[in-house]
Amino acid sequence: MCSSDLQKLLQELGADTSTVKTGLGMMTEAVKGLTTSLAQDEPVKDLLASYAMEHFEIASYNALAVAAEASGLSEVAETCAEIISDEEAMAEIIADSLPRIVHDYLGSQKFSKAA
Repeated sequence: MCSSDLQKLLQELGADTSTVKTGLGMMTEAVKGLTTSLAQDEPVKDLLASYAMEHFEIASYNALAVAAEASGLSEVAETCAEIISDEEAMAEIIADSLPRIVHDYLGSQKFSKAA
């Protein structure tokens, strides 16, 4: 299952899936893109932002799963658990690629040693 499945489940329960939340997320990504595009270390900053976002999503789905369980909505909680697993896998992929990205960045820079 994915977040769109969760959205359908929540809509069936009469919950309003916030367009404001979606809009803010899109705006945050756009602003992040503008700010990191001005930096020479853009790939490193983008990767760090992606890693942080994955963990924010993990925490959000955990909170939703707890609320769903407390409300007796086991199907919603199970869907959240599946999504959390996917988000954790993505966070691990990002974490695993961080050393390579940093090394690539450092290799592309010219560092001079002060004498």
